[in-house]
Amino acid sequence: MGQSFTKDWKDWINLNVKRGCDKDELFKILIDKGFDPVDIQKQMNYTPIGGISSISNPPADPKIPVQSSSKSIITEWLKKKKEKFIINRFFSNSETSKIYVPNAKKLDSKLAEVYFVSNFLNDEECSQAIRVIKSKLRPSTITNKDDPDKNFRTSRSCDLGIMNENIIVDIDRKICNTIGIDASYSEAMQGQHYEIGQEFKAHTDYFEGEADEEYLGDQGQRTYTFMVYLNDVDSGGETEFKILEKKINPQKGMAVIWNNLNKDGSVNPNTIHQGHPVRLGQKLIITKWFRSKGQGPMFIKKLEN
Repeated sequence: MGQSFTKDWKDWINLNVKRGCDKDELFKILIDKGFDPVDIQKQMNYTPIGGISSISNPPADPKIPVQSSSKSIITEWLKKKKEKFIINRFFSNSETSKIYVPNAKKLDSKLAEVYFVSNFLNDEECSQAIRVIKSKLRPSTITNKDDPDKNFRTSRSCDLGIMNENIIVDIDRKICNTIGIDASYSEAMQGQHYEIGQEFKAHTDYFEGEADEEYLGDQGQRTYTFMVYLNDVDSGGETEFKILEKKINPQKGMAVIWNNLNKDGSVNPNTIHQGHPVRLGQKLIITKWFRSKGQGPMFIKKLEN
């Protein structure tokens, strides 16, 4: 007998179905987490393409419908898959399939690539960054414009990339040098400010659904996320990766880095995470997202550097 569905898991299913996530992928994640396939089928009110057995015992290419014997249907599916793979892929060979982050601790998980760097920024850098962020805040937004939940993300943001501040330029350069990715493969940095009660509910950083087409543009899919806590939070404000079973307490100057994609360039739903409500005090962070397209080589350093 598999584990039972708690309210959190039911909410997770409803959220991701509503956001247009691949139901077969959600089904597979739940099987991997120990849920009974029959219970999953009832909870999701969904039967995977090819049946439950195609998920629990996937064939070589599980997303080709079993009943699709027509050569034209399979050929068209492979064409679309190839096109999407080319859009998302950013690793050209095994030598560049992983970044090297000095002094980083890697999360012990096969489900996603996550790193932690303590004291990435010092106290002075954090204080100056906070000053800049607080000087020009706006309501935070989400890429899913049709989401009816107005409380999905309640923080305020600061578009640091358009601000002419030396400290911001220095931090931006430091992030790129640390992760070893050329700045042309990145978005402008953002600052976020969370006050008591404010949160960012469970979400992924990569683009999907309608946002996929709207935001991919010339820069492609989001690859790595580089987030830095700028202050200690009195209570609350944790970042939680529920599937990875990892909850992170904000620590001043600490960086959290994760890869939003799998090794083959496909999006990784295991990276779904949330920013819990601040219960006491405030939380300020810097976030920089990297993309799959840029100018010249993506990776700007090797292990010997």
